[in-house]
Amino acid sequence: MYPTCKHSIPLRSKNAIADCCKKAFFFGVFICLFLFSAMVQSQDLEEIGKSTKVKFSGGLNISSQFYNVNGINARRSPFSWVINGNPVLRIGKMSFPFSFSFRDQRFGFGTPFNKFGVSPYYKWARVHIGWRSMNFSPYSMSGRSFLGFGAELKPGKLRASGFIGTIRNPLAQRDTIVYGAALIPTYKRRAYGFKLGYGSSRNYIDLIYFKAKDDVNAPPVTDEVIIPDIELDPAENLVLGTSFRLTLFRKFIFTSNLSVSAYADNSTHESIKLANGVYRFFDNFFDPNVSTQVSFAGDAHARINLKKVQLGVRYRRVEPHFRSLGITYIQSDVESVTTTASMHMLKRRLRFNGQLGLERTNLRNYDYVGRRRVIGSIRAQFVPQPEIMVMGQYSNYQYETQDGLVELNDTLRFVSVTQNSGLFFNYNKQKGKMRYGVNFNAQLQSVKDQSPIARLGNDIQSLLGGLSVNLEWESLQLRLRPSVHYSRYLLPQLKQERYGFGLNVRKGFLDDKLSLSLYSRYAYNDVNERNNGTVWTSRANIDFRITDAHTIQLSSTWMKRNSIISPSYDEWRSRVSYGMRF
Repeated sequence: MYPTCKHSIPLRSKNAIADCCKKAFFFGVFICLFLFSAMVQSQDLEEIGKSTKVKFSGGLNISSQFYNVNGINARRSPFSWVINGNPVLRIGKMSFPFSFSFRDQRFGFGTPFNKFGVSPYYKWARVHIGWRSMNFSPYSMSGRSFLGFGAELKPGKLRASGFIGTIRNPLAQRDTIVYGAALIPTYKRRAYGFKLGYGSSRNYIDLIYFKAKDDVNAPPVTDEVIIPDIELDPAENLVLGTSFRLTLFRKFIFTSNLSVSAYADNSTHESIKLANGVYRFFDNFFDPNVSTQVSFAGDAHARINLKKVQLGVRYRRVEPHFRSLGITYIQSDVESVTTTASMHMLKRRLRFNGQLGLERTNLRNYDYVGRRRVIGSIRAQFVPQPEIMVMGQYSNYQYETQDGLVELNDTLRFVSVTQNSGLFFNYNKQKGKMRYGVNFNAQLQSVKDQSPIARLGNDIQSLLGGLSVNLEWESLQLRLRPSVHYSRYLLPQLKQERYGFGLNVRKGFLDDKLSLSLYSRYAYNDVNERNNGTVWTSRANIDFRITDAHTIQLSSTWMKRNSIISPSYDEWRSRVSYGMRF
């Protein structure tokens, strides 16, 4: 049972209006498809009368992977193969870009996985079939792939797009990484949505509808799985929103994204009724229960562009419990106001970008303690000569829509960066047929552990640094890159340090048609200032360009980890692939 407030209120069940709205939506999609089909056919005849030129281009890649490990449980299938392709068919002025991916992993470590997709288009019309992705707004549908059908129509200033299909549940993939080869069975997640608007890329307004629901009657997505005592509840989500942009005098720009989300953690709970005038509108589209939450998210940004300076201000608010099944990740319960500025001088050799503002959390007093902080970022880049680049940056923003991975105490952890500062220096020079250079980087980060298991589950302080030297002899087709590296991760009860050295060698043969790359890195691993063994990683790659259109690649990676407080193991991965362009 969740806490309730005027911004988190359960809703009533659907009524007849919902059925009418759905029928109207699908009828509109059918009409658009009919008109698009007629347009393609008539235009096709017109193009045939003008030109019979047909082009077929693209690429195809076939690869096989081999895996073996001693000392720990296998973290992937011992054998798998993948076929990827992106063919494009052109008939006159019409283009039909396809893409597909087919993958098979068996032996109890996964399930068959395949992706096929095509997005043919002509002038202002585009159709998506198969595995595709569409972007509605940052709070509704963004960055998620779906299996189904979609269309984008932009005749003149009219803007219409929509899709219907299934999307994958990322929680199963996240737990797969945390628990090694184990997978968690998930429900089939059905979704559909549309965006209707008017305008151009400079001035527009869009209305957005997105709906997703797990199908409890469909069989689980995964067949052969190892379940680490975790069960996922079937979810349901509705997002309504709008986006618009206004440009005045080519210098003043105002943009905004607004969304409201109704999210049910478990759609199998009994439906309830609630008479509330503010939220009764959702009764037409959503089947509410005791786990349903309604929350808002939005932002507004105003910017003015001058000759050498850009100034702006941005407001952003994400209510508690705001979630959308159409995006990967978002931080909720946060409000911020920031100002932005950028400028350049010295003939663009010196550039500055910065943001400064205030941020607060605990918007609805759900927690005992809230947070208020000054947020900001600044980046300065100086290029005194073409061979030299110096850059410094600092940021204490949290990345809102993406997770990262760090390897901590021999486990992979999902984290989001909350604070980052870094210094970078590059020097690259060419003298005759020889190139040489030095690259240095140092980064200090504060990250938040987002992994679904709470074995660590704390803020992590990390320090990363490296220094490398580049030496390249063009006449010998030889490149050397020695390097040293250091990393440190700090938690309340854990301090891990890893430091060592590496060497990268690349040699070309037959006018660079055949190349051999060797890389090896040796690192010492300390935990709480005590020796915890070493990690030795080596990789070999062979690239053979038979012709400009045909290539063969072979790669093999071997890792040997000696550890005192965790299992030691040897891991080997190899890959053979063939690529073709046509």
